[in-house]
Amino acid sequence: MLTSMTNPAENELILTAFSGEIPGAGKGRPRKSTEEKKATKRAYGVARREALRAYNKAYRAAHPEKWKAYYAAHPEKWKAYYAAHREERKAYCVAHRKERAAESRHYHAAHPEKRRARKLKKNYNLSLAEYENILIKQGGVCAICRKRGWNLRRPHIDHDHITNKVRGILCSNCNTALGLIAEDPKRAWAMASYLEKFNEGDGSGK
Repeated sequence: MLTSMTNPAENELILTAFSGEIPGAGKGRPRKSTEEKKATKRAYGVARREALRAYNKAYRAAHPEKWKAYYAAHPEKWKAYYAAHREERKAYCVAHRKERAAESRHYHAAHPEKRRARKLKKNYNLSLAEYENILIKQGGVCAICRKRGWNLRRPHIDHDHITNKVRGILCSNCNTALGLIAEDPKRAWAMASYLEKFNEGDGSGK
């Protein structure tokens, strides 16, 4: 082995190199404990999930048709994912309740027709086009009183509460009247007969 005869420090460095040791080894920053490593990994995972959510949200906004097509083509995949991450999704919704509510209000204000179509489909299994067709067949008036204006309110969709089948579109007064008589045809006929009898007489009902 060759060493320098004039520089002892250089000799020590050469000898260390041949022995396989590295000067200053183990003198840097201390090693992390197992718990610290796990905590770092968890923090990275959370940050990564947040970044992925933001990316997916931006992608869905930019490519709504592609996202809908993919979702429709893989329904079992999404059902399995939602079932496996139900608690995580609940926790996320609770933690971001205000942000989600603000986003929902903004979206509904910007897309009122989409919201209306979604409610029709969810509550009555009725498309917006089918709703418009029913209204056209009724002549744009209430199916019972045949009046326009709808009492200055939005038309009500009358449906069978057992079968959920849509019967027609009513004004608020007629829709309320049906509810008050429990949608019983016999009571409706009895009310009509009572009024006709009263109107045909002298007002005394005799």
